[in-house]
Amino acid sequence: MSDNKFKNFAVLTLAIQSVEVKESKKGGQYAIAQALLQPGEGERPETKPMPFRVIVNNGLTKVLKAGTTMTLVGHLGYEEKDSGDKEHRTAIYLFFPYKFEETKQPRSFAQLTLRAGQEATSRYTDSGVFWAHTRMALGMGKDEKEEYKPSLWLNVKAFSRDGDQTLVQKLTAVAKGSLVTVSGRLTYEAYTDKDGVERVSTGLVVSKISDFEGGGSQTEGEESAKEFVEPSFG
Repeated sequence: MSDNKFKNFAVLTLAIQSVEVKESKKGGQYAIAQALLQPGEGERPETKPMPFRVIVNNGLTKVLKAGTTMTLVGHLGYEEKDSGDKEHRTAIYLFFPYKFEETKQPRSFAQLTLRAGQEATSRYTDSGVFWAHTRMALGMGKDEKEEYKPSLWLNVKAFSRDGDQTLVQKLTAVAKGSLVTVSGRLTYEAYTDKDGVERVSTGLVVSKISDFEGGGSQTEGEESAKEFVEPSFG
């Protein structure tokens, strides 16, 4: 079965910090929430809660409550704003959910079609685990002026599992500039750059890699095949 659709699908368990309900210019209500994706068990010490701005304009407006933790299904978005630093801009991670899930376990799953920005490099950890990493971009489409929006760049990592190096080999085989669909877990790590300034790095730990136009069986992310248009709020 061929599969050449772009994927942008995520299931995230978010701690809702605050919610603001607004009236749109076209009538009706929408809500903007500040939320955090908490690190999972066993994450690296550098991993931090990942901040999200959650935007809804459907029945979820009444469901979204501050002080609650919810598992939401939707699509990722991304914006950049001036931060006063000429070399760096403030990153804003957006989430556009269209439904919520009842689940007992926290979720951090994303299935995304990404473009490789470089060739992957591979190495062994001190404990002997073979792994690879590269930079890939999730496109955000065009704005009202038909100019491309900033892409969300992710540090994509793949690790061998019990001696199985398949994922690592697949990642290292991805050519610069090519498209692949990857599934995995989002991460958000802190680091200090060469100037001593603390930065954060957004990443994805891979659990599956598929060719963009390759075949594949239906997966949890198949719902993302539906056409998605980012809501317009005024």
